[in-house]
Amino acid sequence: GLMLACDMDWHDELLPPQIHRACDNGPGSITLSGAAADIERFAAQLRDSGRFARVIPSCGIAFHSPLVEAAASAL
Repeated sequence: GLMLACDMDWHDELLPPQIHRACDNGPGSITLSGAAADIERFAAQLRDSGRFARVIPSCGIAFHSPLVEAAASAL
């Protein structure tokens, strides 16, 4: 998975259903989480429309998303 910093609001309806809100950094700034391909595709979409989108190095882990639930028992 990957994390993505972007210039969206927490309640922005533009967010695809397979991408999850991870952190509310303030007005107009959130961090998203999801599968790598989904995050890369959405980041490109945002950039193509002139918006800020930066993939955050997260060691291949989509923190704060349902994708990490499988690791819960091991932790």
